[in-house]
This record gives sequence, structure tokens and C-alpha cells, in this order.
Amino acid sequence: MLLAWFLRLSLLLIPAVHPYYVSVTEIEYNTRQAEMGVACKFFVDDLEEAIRDAGAAKTDLIRGDKNRNKKLLEEYLRGHLAIAADGKQVELKFIGFELDQEAIWCFLEASSVAPFSRLVVRGDMLFELRKDQINLFHATVNGTRKSHRLVLPDRSFTLDFKP
Repeated sequence: MLLAWFLRLSLLLIPAVHPYYVSVTEIEYNTRQAEMGVACKFFVDDLEEAIRDAGAAKTDLIRGDKNRNKKLLEEYLRGHLAIAADGKQVELKFIGFELDQEAIWCFLEASSVAPFSRLVVRGDMLFELRKDQINLFHATVNGTRKSHRLVLPDRSFTLDFKP
């Protein structure tokens, strides 16, 4: 009986683990204002683990210091997300993050992005943690929406938006 109680208690103490590993990134380009907005959604626990593995000793994206977390998220994304429009690197600026239950949204933007027809995206977020990580990307340019699923060993892809 003591063993059964101990097993039940230990199951309660084990953190909940989600059965799949996926992120979603939305890219939207506003032609009239020459602006690009990017929103990335991750499971909080996965992103915390990736940031810790990158060298940040103590990371709590839910209850931790917001300014420190913003810097950690910005550094992580700078190393794992890059976008080029017609061969020109898009300078993404990290503008913030928002918690959504067990997920986190990270927001980036770029201004003065000239119209383009080809987008090259490097998006290897969380690939260093799990070989079964899936990163989904959706890009909307001039009203046309295209999607791509990125899995290892691929770390980048190209989308054409030719008129």
C-alpha cells in the first residue's frame, strides 16, 4: 500500500510533458507600408530548455524578470531565425512576447522592406533539443498565403511569391 501511494505521488510530481514538439511562425508582409511582422509560437517548457542549454542558467519565462526574459528570447531567436527577401537580409527587431497558457508568442518586426518575390527563411528553432521537432511556417505576401513544414535535417526553405 505504501508503494502504491508513493507511485501515485511521484506521478503527480513529474512535470507534464506534451507528446509532440512543434512551433508555429507567422510572417506577414504589408506592401503599402513596406513592413514585415513575424510572430512565433512555442511551448514555454521547450523554449526555456533551449535557452538554458544555450547558457542561461536560470530561466523562468512565466514568472521571471520580464526584461531579462525579453533579452534571452531576443538572443535565442537571433541565432535561430533569419529571413532574406530577394537575397537581402531582413533586419528583424524583437518587440516583445506574450504568454498564452502553456505557450509563448514572440513578436518581431522589420520596416523598410522593399517589395520582393522570393523569401528565404532559416528557422531551426529547438532543433538542438529534439530530432523530432517540427517548425511550421505560414507567410502572407500581397494576399497570398504559403506554408512550409521544416524538419531536420533541413534548416531553411524558399517560398516564391512571383506575381
